[in-house]
Amino acid sequence: MLIATIIAASCSDSLEPNSTGNSQLPKTITLGINTPAQTRLTHEYDDVAKILKVNWKQGDEVRVFGQSGYTDYKAEANGTNGKPVAFTISGDDYAGDGPYNIFYPAGKAGNTWDDTTIKMLGQIQTDASETEHLANYTFLAKEGVTLTDPSDVHLEHLTAILRFDLTRGGKMVKDARAITLSTQDNESLGTLQKADGTSVGTSKQLTLAIDATTSETYIYYMAVFPSMFQVGEEIFVSIASKSNAAGSYVNNTLSSAGKKYEAGYIYSAEIPKRGGFDEAYVYNTTGIIDSPDPETDGTYLIRDDVDLRWLAEEVNNGSHNSAGQKYKLIADIYIPADANWTPIGTKDNPFKGSFDGGGHTIGGKMNFSGATQYAGIFGNVEVASGTVTIENLHVTVDIEGTDIEPISGEESAYGGILGYVNNNATFNIRNCSYTGTINIGYKALNTGTCYIGGIVGCIDGNGWGAIDRCQAIGAINASNINNNDPLGSMYGYNGPLRYTNNFSRVATNRN
Repeated sequence: MLIATIIAASCSDSLEPNSTGNSQLPKTITLGINTPAQTRLTHEYDDVAKILKVNWKQGDEVRVFGQSGYTDYKAEANGTNGKPVAFTISGDDYAGDGPYNIFYPAGKAGNTWDDTTIKMLGQIQTDASETEHLANYTFLAKEGVTLTDPSDVHLEHLTAILRFDLTRGGKMVKDARAITLSTQDNESLGTLQKADGTSVGTSKQLTLAIDATTSETYIYYMAVFPSMFQVGEEIFVSIASKSNAAGSYVNNTLSSAGKKYEAGYIYSAEIPKRGGFDEAYVYNTTGIIDSPDPETDGTYLIRDDVDLRWLAEEVNNGSHNSAGQKYKLIADIYIPADANWTPIGTKDNPFKGSFDGGGHTIGGKMNFSGATQYAGIFGNVEVASGTVTIENLHVTVDIEGTDIEPISGEESAYGGILGYVNNNATFNIRNCSYTGTINIGYKALNTGTCYIGGIVGCIDGNGWGAIDRCQAIGAINASNINNNDPLGSMYGYNGPLRYTNNFSRVATNRN
Protein backbone atom coordinates (compact mmCIF):
# COMPACT_ATOMS: atom_id res chain seq x y z
CA MET A 1 0.00 0.00 0.00
CA LEU A 2 1.30 3.42 -0.96
CA ILE A 3 0.82 6.15 1.60
CA ALA A 4 2.13 9.67 1.55
CA THR A 5 4.63 10.96 4.05
CA ILE A 6 7.14 13.66 4.80
CA ILE A 7 10.32 13.24 6.65
CA ALA A 8 13.43 15.20 7.52
CA ALA A 9 16.63 15.25 9.51
CA SER A 10 17.96 16.92 12.61
CA CYS A 11 21.11 18.93 12.10
CA SER A 12 24.50 19.04 13.75
CA ASP A 13 27.22 21.66 13.89
CA SER A 14 28.13 23.05 10.48
CA LEU A 15 31.53 22.65 8.88
CA GLU A 16 33.76 25.68 8.54
CA PRO A 17 33.16 27.62 5.31
CA ASN A 18 35.55 26.44 2.62
CA SER A 19 35.74 29.59 0.53
CA THR A 20 35.23 33.32 0.63
CA GLY A 21 32.91 34.75 -1.97
CA ASN A 22 31.19 38.00 -2.78
CA SER A 23 27.69 36.90 -3.70
CA GLN A 24 24.44 38.74 -3.29
CA LEU A 25 22.43 36.03 -1.61
CA PRO A 26 19.20 37.19 0.04
CA LYS A 27 19.38 37.33 3.82
CA THR A 28 16.12 35.41 4.11
CA ILE A 29 14.66 32.60 2.02
CA THR A 30 11.37 30.79 2.53
CA LEU A 31 11.49 27.02 2.17
CA GLY A 32 8.69 24.57 1.59
CA ILE A 33 8.84 20.96 0.42
CA ASN A 34 7.32 19.34 -2.63
CA THR A 35 5.37 16.61 -0.88
CA PRO A 36 1.80 15.37 -0.69
CA ALA A 37 1.98 15.71 3.10
CA GLN A 38 3.50 18.05 5.64
CA THR A 39 7.11 19.01 6.14
CA ARG A 40 9.44 18.28 9.02
CA LEU A 41 10.68 17.27 12.37
CA THR A 42 7.78 16.55 14.75
CA HIS A 43 6.87 13.11 13.39
CA GLU A 44 3.40 11.82 14.21
CA TYR A 45 1.73 8.95 12.40
CA ASP A 46 -1.87 9.54 11.36
CA ASP A 47 -3.45 6.08 11.17
CA VAL A 48 -6.51 7.46 9.40
CA ALA A 49 -4.81 9.58 6.76
CA LYS A 50 -1.89 7.13 6.53
CA ILE A 51 0.76 9.85 6.63
CA LEU A 52 3.56 10.99 8.90
CA LYS A 53 2.90 14.54 9.99
CA VAL A 54 6.11 16.48 10.41
CA ASN A 55 7.17 20.13 10.35
CA TRP A 56 10.27 22.28 10.20
CA LYS A 57 11.77 22.98 13.59
CA GLN A 58 13.30 26.25 14.71
CA GLY A 59 17.08 26.06 14.33
CA ASP A 60 17.04 23.58 11.44
CA GLU A 61 19.77 24.47 8.96
CA VAL A 62 20.07 24.11 5.20
CA ARG A 63 23.27 24.55 3.18
CA VAL A 64 23.22 26.67 0.02
CA PHE A 65 26.06 25.86 -2.39
CA GLY A 66 27.16 28.50 -4.89
CA GLN A 67 29.94 28.69 -7.46
CA SER A 68 32.69 29.40 -4.92
CA GLY A 69 31.56 28.10 -1.55
CA TYR A 70 28.52 27.65 0.64
CA THR A 71 26.30 29.51 3.07
CA ASP A 72 24.13 28.05 5.82
CA TYR A 73 20.61 29.27 6.58
CA LYS A 74 18.72 28.65 9.84
CA ALA A 75 14.96 28.29 10.38
CA GLU A 76 13.51 31.20 12.33
CA ALA A 77 10.49 29.38 13.76
CA ASN A 78 8.74 26.04 14.06
CA GLY A 79 6.63 25.01 11.11
CA THR A 80 2.91 24.31 11.40
CA ASN A 81 0.58 22.34 9.14
CA GLY A 82 3.21 21.93 6.45
CA LYS A 83 3.49 25.64 5.70
CA PRO A 84 6.80 27.08 4.36
CA VAL A 85 9.19 28.55 6.94
CA ALA A 86 11.58 31.52 6.72
CA PHE A 87 15.33 30.76 6.93
CA THR A 88 17.95 33.46 7.54
CA ILE A 89 21.68 33.47 6.87
CA SER A 90 23.60 31.87 9.72
CA GLY A 91 27.02 33.54 9.86
CA ASP A 92 28.73 34.95 6.78
CA ASP A 93 27.86 34.64 3.12
CA TYR A 94 30.46 32.54 1.28
CA ALA A 95 28.46 30.88 -1.48
CA GLY A 96 29.41 33.14 -4.36
CA ASP A 97 27.30 33.43 -7.49
CA GLY A 98 24.49 31.11 -8.50
CA PRO A 99 22.77 29.07 -9.68
CA TYR A 100 22.54 27.43 -6.26
CA ASN A 101 22.09 23.92 -4.93
CA ILE A 102 20.36 23.52 -1.55
CA PHE A 103 20.78 20.56 0.81
CA TYR A 104 19.16 19.65 4.11
CA PRO A 105 20.45 19.11 6.77
CA ALA A 106 23.50 21.36 6.67
CA GLY A 107 25.21 19.26 9.33
CA LYS A 108 25.41 16.27 6.99
CA ALA A 109 26.53 18.22 3.92
CA GLY A 110 30.08 18.31 2.60
CA ASN A 111 32.21 21.34 1.81
CA THR A 112 31.00 21.19 -1.79
CA TRP A 113 27.89 19.85 -3.51
CA ASP A 114 29.92 17.09 -5.16
CA ASP A 115 31.45 16.09 -1.81
CA THR A 116 28.07 15.67 -0.14
CA THR A 117 27.52 11.92 0.35
CA ILE A 118 24.62 10.58 2.40
CA LYS A 119 24.19 7.10 3.82
CA MET A 120 21.47 5.04 5.44
CA LEU A 121 23.67 3.06 7.85
CA GLY A 122 23.28 3.43 11.62
CA GLN A 123 19.51 3.71 12.12
CA ILE A 124 18.39 3.22 15.74
CA GLN A 125 14.81 3.33 17.01
CA THR A 126 14.71 3.85 20.76
CA ASP A 127 11.18 2.58 21.34
CA ALA A 128 8.29 1.03 19.47
CA SER A 129 6.26 3.60 17.48
CA GLU A 130 8.94 6.26 18.08
CA THR A 131 9.63 8.36 14.97
CA GLU A 132 12.23 10.91 16.08
CA HIS A 133 15.09 8.78 14.72
CA LEU A 134 13.77 9.41 11.21
CA ALA A 135 14.95 12.99 11.55
CA ASN A 136 18.55 11.81 11.13
CA TYR A 137 17.87 9.96 7.87
CA THR A 138 15.64 12.29 5.91
CA PHE A 139 17.45 14.25 3.25
CA LEU A 140 16.08 17.10 1.12
CA ALA A 141 17.69 18.85 -1.83
CA LYS A 142 17.11 21.17 -4.76
CA GLU A 143 19.46 21.80 -7.69
CA GLY A 144 19.78 24.81 -9.98
CA VAL A 145 17.93 27.35 -7.84
CA THR A 146 18.24 30.99 -8.96
CA LEU A 147 16.70 32.54 -5.81
CA THR A 148 15.19 35.30 -7.91
CA ASP A 149 12.11 34.73 -5.77
CA PRO A 150 13.46 33.72 -2.33
CA SER A 151 9.92 33.37 -0.99
CA ASP A 152 9.03 30.41 -3.18
CA VAL A 153 11.64 27.61 -2.91
CA HIS A 154 10.50 24.03 -2.49
CA LEU A 155 12.94 21.19 -1.73
CA GLU A 156 12.61 17.62 -2.96
CA HIS A 157 12.74 14.46 -0.85
CA LEU A 158 15.60 12.00 -1.35
CA THR A 159 14.29 9.30 1.01
CA ALA A 160 11.21 7.19 1.67
CA ILE A 161 10.03 5.33 4.77
CA LEU A 162 9.18 1.68 5.44
CA ARG A 163 6.67 1.08 8.25
CA PHE A 164 6.86 -2.37 9.88
CA ASP A 165 3.80 -3.46 11.83
CA LEU A 166 4.79 -6.46 13.96
CA THR A 167 1.44 -6.61 15.76
CA ARG A 168 -0.15 -8.38 12.82
CA GLY A 169 0.54 -11.79 11.41
CA GLY A 170 1.10 -15.16 13.00
CA LYS A 171 4.70 -14.46 13.97
CA MET A 172 4.41 -11.28 16.03
CA VAL A 173 7.75 -10.30 17.59
CA LYS A 174 7.21 -8.34 20.80
CA ASP A 175 10.86 -7.98 21.74
CA ALA A 176 12.47 -7.27 18.37
CA ARG A 177 16.13 -6.29 18.53
CA ALA A 178 16.76 -5.50 14.88
CA ILE A 179 15.09 -5.54 11.47
CA THR A 180 17.38 -6.17 8.51
CA LEU A 181 16.74 -5.86 4.78
CA SER A 182 18.86 -7.77 2.29
CA THR A 183 18.76 -9.32 -1.16
CA GLN A 184 20.79 -12.23 0.20
CA ASP A 185 22.34 -13.94 -2.83
CA ASN A 186 21.47 -11.20 -5.29
CA GLU A 187 22.84 -7.69 -5.67
CA SER A 188 23.50 -5.49 -2.66
CA LEU A 189 21.36 -2.53 -1.58
CA GLY A 190 22.39 0.99 -2.56
CA THR A 191 22.85 2.61 0.86
CA LEU A 192 25.19 5.47 -0.10
CA GLN A 193 24.43 8.16 -2.64
CA LYS A 194 25.23 11.72 -3.67
CA ALA A 195 22.90 14.65 -3.10
CA ASP A 196 21.90 14.46 -6.78
CA GLY A 197 20.68 10.88 -6.26
CA THR A 198 23.66 9.10 -7.84
CA SER A 199 24.44 5.83 -6.06
CA VAL A 200 28.05 5.64 -4.85
CA GLY A 201 28.06 2.59 -2.58
CA THR A 202 26.18 -0.55 -1.57
CA SER A 203 25.77 -2.72 1.50
CA LYS A 204 24.71 -6.34 1.69
CA GLN A 205 22.11 -5.37 4.27
CA LEU A 206 20.45 -2.38 5.90
CA THR A 207 19.65 -2.70 9.59
CA LEU A 208 17.33 -0.84 11.92
CA ALA A 209 18.61 -1.44 15.46
CA ILE A 210 15.89 -1.41 18.15
CA ASP A 211 17.06 -0.18 21.54
CA ALA A 212 13.86 -0.75 23.54
CA THR A 213 10.36 -2.15 23.10
CA THR A 214 8.01 -0.94 25.82
CA SER A 215 4.99 -0.04 23.72
CA GLU A 216 2.16 -2.42 22.88
CA THR A 217 2.03 -1.27 19.28
CA TYR A 218 5.31 -2.69 17.94
CA ILE A 219 5.57 -0.31 15.03
CA TYR A 220 9.00 0.37 13.52
CA TYR A 221 10.19 2.83 10.88
CA MET A 222 13.18 2.59 8.56
CA ALA A 223 14.40 5.28 6.16
CA VAL A 224 15.48 4.06 2.71
CA PHE A 225 16.56 5.36 -0.67
CA PRO A 226 13.91 4.49 -3.29
CA SER A 227 16.71 3.40 -5.61
CA MET A 228 17.40 0.47 -3.25
CA PHE A 229 14.35 -1.32 -4.60
CA GLN A 230 14.41 -2.54 -8.17
CA VAL A 231 11.18 -3.59 -9.88
CA GLY A 232 10.71 -7.33 -9.51
CA GLU A 233 13.56 -7.81 -7.00
CA GLU A 234 12.76 -9.79 -3.85
CA ILE A 235 13.71 -8.17 -0.54
CA PHE A 236 14.33 -10.46 2.43
CA VAL A 237 13.39 -9.16 5.86
CA SER A 238 15.13 -10.64 8.91
CA ILE A 239 13.68 -9.95 12.36
CA ALA A 240 16.00 -10.67 15.28
CA SER A 241 14.50 -11.09 18.74
CA LYS A 242 15.99 -10.90 22.22
CA SER A 243 14.25 -13.98 23.57
CA ASN A 244 13.30 -16.23 20.68
CA ALA A 245 14.63 -17.38 17.38
CA ALA A 246 12.56 -15.09 15.14
CA GLY A 247 13.72 -15.51 11.55
CA SER A 248 13.32 -14.20 8.01
CA TYR A 249 10.68 -13.86 5.36
CA VAL A 250 10.36 -12.60 1.81
CA ASN A 251 8.14 -9.56 1.96
CA ASN A 252 6.01 -9.24 -1.17
CA THR A 253 5.27 -5.59 -0.40
CA LEU A 254 9.01 -4.92 -0.75
CA SER A 255 9.49 -6.94 -3.92
CA SER A 256 8.66 -3.89 -6.05
CA ALA A 257 6.79 -6.15 -8.44
CA GLY A 258 5.14 -3.84 -10.93
CA LYS A 259 5.73 -0.63 -9.03
CA LYS A 260 8.45 1.91 -8.41
CA TYR A 261 9.26 3.28 -4.98
CA GLU A 262 9.21 7.07 -4.69
CA ALA A 263 10.85 9.52 -2.31
CA GLY A 264 8.55 11.31 0.12
CA TYR A 265 6.22 8.36 0.67
CA ILE A 266 5.74 5.72 3.35
CA TYR A 267 5.20 2.05 2.49
CA SER A 268 3.57 -0.56 4.68
CA ALA A 269 5.71 -3.65 5.31
CA GLU A 270 3.74 -6.15 7.38
CA ILE A 271 4.98 -9.62 8.24
CA PRO A 272 2.85 -12.45 6.79
CA LYS A 273 -0.34 -13.39 8.62
CA ARG A 274 0.39 -17.04 7.95
CA GLY A 275 3.24 -18.93 6.35
CA GLY A 276 6.15 -17.47 4.47
CA PHE A 277 8.18 -16.96 7.65
CA ASP A 278 11.29 -19.10 8.07
CA GLU A 279 12.26 -19.46 11.70
CA ALA A 280 15.94 -19.45 12.56
CA TYR A 281 17.71 -22.70 13.38
CA VAL A 282 18.31 -22.95 17.13
CA TYR A 283 21.96 -23.62 17.92
CA ASN A 284 22.20 -26.97 19.73
CA THR A 285 25.45 -27.96 21.45
CA THR A 286 24.59 -31.68 21.59
CA GLY A 287 23.98 -34.40 19.06
CA ILE A 288 25.84 -35.82 16.09
CA ILE A 289 27.33 -33.46 13.56
CA ASP A 290 27.81 -34.23 9.89
CA SER A 291 30.35 -32.76 7.53
CA PRO A 292 28.73 -30.65 4.80
CA ASP A 293 30.01 -31.46 1.34
CA PRO A 294 31.49 -28.55 -0.61
CA GLU A 295 29.56 -27.30 -3.63
CA THR A 296 30.95 -27.62 -7.15
CA ASP A 297 32.76 -24.29 -6.72
CA GLY A 298 34.35 -25.58 -3.50
CA THR A 299 32.18 -23.50 -1.14
CA TYR A 300 30.91 -25.18 2.04
CA LEU A 301 27.27 -24.22 2.65
CA ILE A 302 26.40 -23.68 6.30
CA ARG A 303 22.77 -24.73 6.09
CA ASP A 304 21.78 -24.83 9.76
CA ASP A 305 23.03 -24.91 13.35
CA VAL A 306 24.53 -28.39 12.87
CA ASP A 307 26.79 -27.18 10.09
CA LEU A 308 27.82 -24.14 12.12
CA ARG A 309 28.76 -26.35 15.06
CA TRP A 310 30.66 -28.64 12.70
CA LEU A 311 32.72 -25.71 11.48
CA ALA A 312 33.61 -24.62 15.02
CA GLU A 313 34.41 -28.08 16.33
CA GLU A 314 36.37 -29.34 13.33
CA VAL A 315 38.45 -26.17 12.98
CA ASN A 316 39.10 -25.91 16.71
CA ASN A 317 40.25 -29.50 17.15
CA GLY A 318 42.47 -29.37 14.07
CA SER A 319 40.49 -31.95 12.07
CA HIS A 320 39.53 -29.56 9.28
CA ASN A 321 42.00 -27.37 7.42
CA SER A 322 40.17 -24.14 6.57
CA ALA A 323 43.10 -22.47 4.79
CA GLY A 324 41.95 -21.16 1.41
CA GLN A 325 38.46 -22.58 1.88
CA LYS A 326 35.18 -20.69 1.42
CA TYR A 327 32.06 -20.97 3.58
CA LYS A 328 28.61 -19.46 3.16
CA LEU A 329 25.74 -19.15 5.62
CA ILE A 330 22.36 -19.82 3.96
CA ALA A 331 20.01 -19.62 6.98
CA ASP A 332 19.44 -17.56 10.12
CA ILE A 333 20.85 -19.05 13.34
CA TYR A 334 19.66 -18.40 16.89
CA ILE A 335 21.93 -19.09 19.91
CA PRO A 336 19.85 -19.65 23.06
CA ALA A 337 21.05 -18.33 26.41
CA ASP A 338 21.54 -21.84 27.84
CA ALA A 339 23.96 -22.86 25.07
CA ASN A 340 27.68 -22.46 25.71
CA TRP A 341 28.95 -20.79 22.57
CA THR A 342 32.18 -22.05 20.98
CA PRO A 343 33.91 -19.37 18.86
CA ILE A 344 35.28 -20.54 15.51
CA GLY A 345 39.10 -20.60 15.65
CA THR A 346 41.45 -20.91 18.63
CA LYS A 347 45.02 -19.84 19.35
CA ASP A 348 46.39 -23.25 18.35
CA ASN A 349 43.95 -23.84 15.48
CA PRO A 350 42.85 -20.52 13.96
CA PHE A 351 40.25 -20.13 11.26
CA LYS A 352 42.01 -19.44 7.93
CA GLY A 353 39.21 -19.35 5.37
CA SER A 354 36.71 -16.80 4.05
CA PHE A 355 33.13 -16.61 5.32
CA ASP A 356 30.11 -15.12 3.53
CA GLY A 357 27.10 -14.57 5.80
CA GLY A 358 24.82 -14.30 2.76
CA GLY A 359 22.93 -11.42 4.40
CA HIS A 360 21.73 -13.75 7.17
CA THR A 361 21.49 -13.14 10.91
CA ILE A 362 23.08 -14.92 13.88
CA GLY A 363 21.12 -13.81 16.94
CA GLY A 364 20.62 -14.70 20.58
CA LYS A 365 23.26 -14.82 23.30
CA MET A 366 26.88 -16.01 23.44
CA ASN A 367 27.92 -17.32 26.84
CA PHE A 368 31.47 -18.39 27.59
CA SER A 369 33.81 -18.52 30.55
CA GLY A 370 37.12 -19.99 31.72
CA ALA A 371 40.15 -20.00 29.41
CA THR A 372 38.50 -18.28 26.45
CA GLN A 373 41.23 -16.07 25.03
CA TYR A 374 39.47 -14.95 21.85
CA ALA A 375 35.73 -14.72 21.21
CA GLY A 376 33.08 -13.49 18.79
CA ILE A 377 31.40 -15.51 16.07
CA PHE A 378 35.04 -16.14 15.17
CA GLY A 379 37.65 -16.38 17.91
CA ASN A 380 41.03 -16.38 16.17
CA VAL A 381 41.56 -15.78 12.43
CA GLU A 382 44.94 -16.17 10.73
CA VAL A 383 45.86 -14.68 7.35
CA ALA A 384 49.25 -16.07 6.32
CA SER A 385 48.93 -15.53 2.56
CA GLY A 386 46.43 -14.44 -0.06
CA THR A 387 43.18 -12.81 1.06
CA VAL A 388 40.73 -13.75 3.80
CA THR A 389 37.31 -12.05 3.86
CA ILE A 390 34.48 -12.05 6.39
CA GLU A 391 31.43 -10.43 4.79
CA ASN A 392 27.67 -10.03 4.62
CA LEU A 393 27.09 -11.23 8.19
CA HIS A 394 24.60 -9.68 10.59
CA VAL A 395 25.03 -10.48 14.31
CA THR A 396 22.47 -9.54 16.98
CA VAL A 397 23.71 -11.18 20.15
CA ASP A 398 24.65 -10.23 23.68
CA ILE A 399 28.12 -11.55 24.44
CA GLU A 400 28.59 -12.64 28.05
CA GLY A 401 32.12 -13.63 29.07
CA THR A 402 32.16 -14.34 32.79
CA ASP A 403 34.93 -15.56 35.11
CA ILE A 404 37.47 -15.48 32.30
CA GLU A 405 40.83 -16.80 33.42
CA PRO A 406 43.58 -14.21 32.85
CA ILE A 407 46.65 -15.51 31.06
CA SER A 408 49.71 -13.80 32.47
CA GLY A 409 51.43 -11.52 29.97
CA GLU A 410 49.32 -12.65 26.98
CA GLU A 411 46.81 -10.73 24.93
CA SER A 412 43.14 -11.53 24.54
CA ALA A 413 40.55 -10.12 22.14
CA TYR A 414 36.77 -10.04 21.90
CA GLY A 415 34.41 -8.57 19.30
CA GLY A 416 30.87 -8.80 18.00
CA ILE A 417 31.97 -10.49 14.76
CA LEU A 418 35.46 -11.75 15.64
CA GLY A 419 38.04 -11.54 18.38
CA TYR A 420 41.60 -11.61 17.02
CA VAL A 421 43.08 -11.46 13.53
CA ASN A 422 46.74 -12.25 12.87
CA ASN A 423 47.01 -10.63 9.45
CA ASN A 424 50.22 -10.90 7.45
CA ALA A 425 48.62 -10.72 3.99
CA THR A 426 45.22 -9.17 3.19
CA PHE A 427 42.18 -9.28 5.48
CA ASN A 428 38.77 -7.75 4.70
CA ILE A 429 35.69 -7.44 6.86
CA ARG A 430 32.86 -5.78 4.98
CA ASN A 431 29.09 -5.45 4.92
CA CYS A 432 28.85 -6.80 8.48
CA SER A 433 26.90 -5.47 11.44
CA TYR A 434 26.75 -6.08 15.17
CA THR A 435 23.92 -5.11 17.50
CA GLY A 436 24.12 -5.96 21.20
CA THR A 437 26.06 -5.69 24.45
CA ILE A 438 29.52 -7.18 25.07
CA ASN A 439 30.21 -7.95 28.74
CA ILE A 440 33.73 -9.16 29.52
CA GLY A 441 34.68 -10.02 33.10
CA TYR A 442 37.90 -11.57 34.38
CA LYS A 443 38.19 -13.54 37.62
CA ALA A 444 41.05 -11.29 38.68
CA LEU A 445 42.95 -8.36 37.20
CA ASN A 446 44.19 -9.34 33.77
CA THR A 447 47.94 -8.69 33.52
CA GLY A 448 47.96 -9.15 29.77
CA THR A 449 46.42 -6.79 27.22
CA CYS A 450 42.72 -7.10 26.42
CA TYR A 451 41.27 -5.72 23.17
CA ILE A 452 37.50 -5.31 22.75
CA GLY A 453 35.61 -3.86 19.78
CA GLY A 454 32.07 -3.82 18.46
CA ILE A 455 33.11 -5.53 15.22
CA VAL A 456 36.62 -6.89 15.93
CA GLY A 457 38.78 -6.93 19.03
CA CYS A 458 42.21 -6.76 17.41
CA ILE A 459 43.63 -6.79 13.89
CA ASP A 460 47.36 -7.44 14.31
CA GLY A 461 50.23 -8.18 11.93
CA ASN A 462 51.91 -6.45 9.00
CA GLY A 463 49.37 -7.14 6.26
CA TRP A 464 46.76 -4.71 5.00
CA GLY A 465 43.31 -4.90 6.54
CA ALA A 466 40.04 -3.22 5.58
CA ILE A 467 36.82 -2.54 7.46
CA ASP A 468 34.21 -1.37 4.96
CA ARG A 469 30.46 -0.68 5.21
CA CYS A 470 30.16 -2.18 8.69
CA GLN A 471 27.93 -1.06 11.55
CA ALA A 472 28.21 -1.54 15.32
CA ILE A 473 25.51 -0.46 17.77
CA GLY A 474 25.37 -1.28 21.47
CA ALA A 475 27.67 -1.26 24.49
CA ILE A 476 30.92 -2.74 25.82
CA ASN A 477 31.36 -3.37 29.54
CA ALA A 478 34.68 -4.71 30.87
CA SER A 479 35.84 -5.54 34.39
CA ASN A 480 39.26 -6.45 35.80
CA ILE A 481 41.12 -5.16 32.76
CA ASN A 482 43.99 -2.65 32.72
CA ASN A 483 43.06 1.01 32.48
CA ASN A 484 44.98 1.35 29.22
CA ASP A 485 43.47 -1.69 27.50
CA PRO A 486 41.72 -0.46 24.34
CA LEU A 487 37.93 -0.57 24.07
CA GLY A 488 36.69 0.61 20.69
CA SER A 489 33.22 1.08 19.26
CA MET A 490 34.31 -0.61 16.01
CA TYR A 491 37.72 -2.18 16.85
CA GLY A 492 40.03 -2.29 19.85
CA TYR A 493 43.35 -2.25 18.01
CA ASN A 494 44.45 -2.36 14.42
CA GLY A 495 47.56 -2.67 12.30
CA PRO A 496 47.61 -1.23 8.75
CA LEU A 497 43.94 -0.58 8.04
CA ARG A 498 41.62 1.01 5.49
CA TYR A 499 38.45 2.22 7.21
CA THR A 500 35.63 3.32 4.89
CA ASN A 501 31.87 4.01 5.02
CA ASN A 502 31.26 2.59 8.50
CA PHE A 503 28.98 3.59 11.38
CA SER A 504 29.36 2.92 15.10
CA ARG A 505 27.61 3.98 18.27
CA VAL A 506 28.90 1.80 21.09
CA ALA A 507 29.15 2.99 24.69
CA THR A 508 32.27 1.74 26.51
CA ASN A 509 32.52 1.24 30.27
CA ARG A 510 35.25 -0.04 32.60
CA ASN A 511 34.26 -1.51 35.94
